[in-house]
Amino acid sequence: MGPLVVERGHAADSCINFNVQVAATAAGLANAPIDALQFSTPPGPLALAGLSAVARLGPPNTTAGALVVDTSLMAKGAPGTSRSCG
Repeated sequence: MGPLVVERGHAADSCINFNVQVAATAAGLANAPIDALQFSTPPGPLALAGLSAVARLGPPNTTAGALVVDTSLMAKGAPGTSRSCG
């Protein structure tokens, strides 16, 4: 699995967007797509499921949101992360 990419939002919207890249090799990350992570349930909460994982106070308030990286990748048709990274 590639690095978790965190992008700071603009000062006007005070948010942080969470993205992920996956490639078979470190060199492959240069051309790998960047996919937005999505909140999932479980772990929840249900009201945020399927929304882009963005940290902000609201609306909606996402400070209690959680996600599973594989759920976001499968929704995009990307390979999961359950293989060895070594």
